[in-house]
Amino acid sequence: MSVGHLVPQFSAITTAQYGLNSPFVKQIMGYDTVVPPNAISSEMDFLNRLDNLSGEMDFVCGTQLFAKLLAAIAGAKVQYYNFMHKTVGSQFPAWVGAMHGYETEYVFGMPYSSEFQTSFYSFTAEEKELSAKMMRYWANFARSG
Repeated sequence: MSVGHLVPQFSAITTAQYGLNSPFVKQIMGYDTVVPPNAISSEMDFLNRLDNLSGEMDFVCGTQLFAKLLAAIAGAKVQYYNFMHKTVGSQFPAWVGAMHGYETEYVFGMPYSSEFQTSFYSFTAEEKELSAKMMRYWANFARSG
C-alpha cells in the first residue's frame, strides 16, 4: 500500500503547528530539509511521528526550559521525570503512548483499588509494582525534596 499521500499532510500539519522549517523541529525529526518523500512508511508511522512531535513540542520542551530557568536560580534543586509507561489495559489505540497525567493513577495507588479496576481497567502485577515504587518515590520527595 502506498502511503506517499501522507507526506504532504504530515508536512502541512507540522508546518502549521510548529513551523516545519525551524531548526528545532528539524532536529527532533532528524531532517535537514523538508520531509523526504519516503520518510513515512505507513499510516501507523504517520501517527507515531505526529504523536512524538506533539509530545516533544507541547510538553517536553517547555518542561526542560522551565527546569533550566529554575536551576539557574542560586541553590535551586530541580528534578523531573518523563512517565512513559502505557497501562496495559488502556482502551486507547496502539499508537497512543502514555498520555499527560496518566502517572497520577500510579502515584495515588489506583492499581490497588478494586473499585477502580472494576470501573475502568485492570492493572498487571508489574503495574502494581510500578505504582508501589512511584508512591514511595513521591513520598520520599515530599519528605526530603
